[in-house]
Amino acid sequence: ASLLASLLTREPKHRLGSPESGGALAITRHPWFAGLDWHAVYRREVLPGYRPPTASPADTSLFDSEFTRESPIDSVASSVGDGLAYEQRRLRAPMEDDVAGGSALGEAEPLVRGASPTPGADGEGASLSADGTPLWYFPRWEVALQP
Repeated sequence: ASLLASLLTREPKHRLGSPESGGALAITRHPWFAGLDWHAVYRREVLPGYRPPTASPADTSLFDSEFTRESPIDSVASSVGDGLAYEQRRLRAPMEDDVAGGSALGEAEPLVRGASPTPGADGEGASLSADGTPLWYFPRWEVALQP
């Protein structure tokens, strides 16, 4: 099936990228992305096939005026990642015996598989999950991307 048809499947549980279809990993393994180096994408080493000319980083001249005439409205998502397959680690309450300089909040950052390896204790190699899959870190999300 085509990538677009798979992403636009009406039934959410059958849609490419849903937890039932294999999550983000299923998207990365779609034939349309064959040969794409996801690590290079994360490191922003992959150049886009086309980059439209802009006068400045804030240039909106290529956006339809229907959208640029609208007044911006601040909104807060009711549920971060609603409809996305991700995991978030629990915040750990600081303990009295925590070492000064340690951060309980630092442990709240979720893991992500697929971007850049987390060095082991010796600074070499990548940490592994329970199933032996290398863990890769992104802030706030865990996406199952295979290296």
